Amino acid sequence: MKQFLYTLLVMIAGIACISSCKNKFATPPNESIAQLIDANSDYSILDSALVRTGYKSILSTSPSLTLFAPNNAAFAAAGYTLDSIKTMDTARLNKLIGYHLIGEALTPGNIKAQSRLQTLNGQYIYTSHTAIYGSRVNGLPIENSYIAASNGIIHAISQLLVSPTKTLQQFLEADTTLSLYRAALNMATDTITVFNTTVSYHTLFAPVNNAFRQAGLGTVTALSAALTTDSILKLVNHHYISATLWQTGDFIYNTQVTTASDSLIILNTEENSSNKQLGVYVRNRPALFFVPFLTKDSFATNGIIHKVDTLFWPNR
Repeated sequence: MKQFLYTLLVMIAGIACISSCKNKFATPPNESIAQLIDANSDYSILDSALVRTGYKSILSTSPSLTLFAPNNAAFAAAGYTLDSIKTMDTARLNKLIGYHLIGEALTPGNIKAQSRLQTLNGQYIYTSHTAIYGSRVNGLPIENSYIAASNGIIHAISQLLVSPTKTLQQFLEADTTLSLYRAALNMATDTITVFNTTVSYHTLFAPVNNAFRQAGLGTVTALSAALTTDSILKLVNHHYISATLWQTGDFIYNTQVTTASDSLIILNTEENSSNKQLGVYVRNRPALFFVPFLTKDSFATNGIIHKVDTLFWPNR
């Protein structure tokens, strides 16, 4: 019954999205993205940045573009002023602004779940979409309404999009609370290569050091003494999903996914967990229990990280 009600809610939300995901113009627009931004004083900082980087000319003439447009308040919240934008190093500014531009016109309904899009600066943004949560970019909600220009789409956003700078492996190396999982990776050398490459991407449920301590594996010595190399490899692999990007905005109640160890975990949404937390259900020798996230939706150049306080033991 619970699953039926959830499915019904998804269907209703999907119908609502179809009716509300529309542009703000009743007729096809004549103005370009550049002209629309230029005409709105709330986007004067963005407009100045577009001029300095040369992107404004692209937004004037190039077809089929999408601009995720932060307003002046978004720039201010990130510590930028009109004066600082005017004096910022152009290479740095190009990287910042180019991360807000996509080379295709995307309405909210075109934003896909578990996916990524290459921006004009060459880096990727991560997208999620469900009927319940709507569309998100790097975890930031995208409103159903949008502005249609003659050469593309504008999505107003309340925060700047920040491009990730580290691979999954570099993320692990920089976080001291993940040192034991990193040590396990060093013993499972095949997976280190996987986390370093930017050719493929993954979702990592990274166990903090306390997760190892609770399992009696609180030191590297204890880890290597208790488990064989093959067991360590399976343990490491059970904490990530290969070639799939699972932001929490894509979680649908009771979705089963297979980890790199070929074992199942169950994604759980906040609204449907008994303790109102996002997390996963894991079958650990042999009970099935809920593991909440300590942190969620941290972005690397090659994936997404959710930190957990419990080890996931492979069930086969």
